[in-house]
Amino acid sequence: MSPFEFPVRSASDRSGSVDRHSAKILVRLNNQDLDVPTAFSKSPEKVRGALLEAIRHVAIGELDISLLLLERAFKSALQRPTSVTAEEMMSALEIIRLDDPKIISSTFYAYGGTYGIAIFVLATSANSGLLALLEQLPREDQILLVRRLTEDAPRDLSKFLTKCTESKSMLLFQRQNHS
Repeated sequence: MSPFEFPVRSASDRSGSVDRHSAKILVRLNNQDLDVPTAFSKSPEKVRGALLEAIRHVAIGELDISLLLLERAFKSALQRPTSVTAEEMMSALEIIRLDDPKIISSTFYAYGGTYGIAIFVLATSANSGLLALLEQLPREDQILLVRRLTEDAPRDLSKFLTKCTESKSMLLFQRQNHS
């Protein structure tokens, strides 16, 4: 028996909405059905292998792969220490108020709010190549990416920004002590 169950899935309209109820993948570990994040926390290698094996049997387009890779790249960039100052963050928020839909950061603000623009600024400063990759995505995939990245926004944005700043300070502290 496969470690996954695939409930019936409704048609996806790629409108940018994140519908967590249309499909759910469960992983069976030790005769227990678990959601993917829980199963991954218990047995990452088994779950990763099973997901990769399952995905081989699904018709995935290049845009789907690009979207997944870009989402992973964003999350990875957000884990790195930032060099963004408070002034740079405020400047980015001011530019967004111009509300120019041609500017990709406006999409992050329109669909992710203040958290959306914060992660945009932090991630693109950590990985300058992200902006070019974002611009290659069709508009509906840009919106979908923003919604996915911001679906679990922290309740307190100031704590999120403080954590990013502390990561930078800790990195600088470690570099100074190892010099």
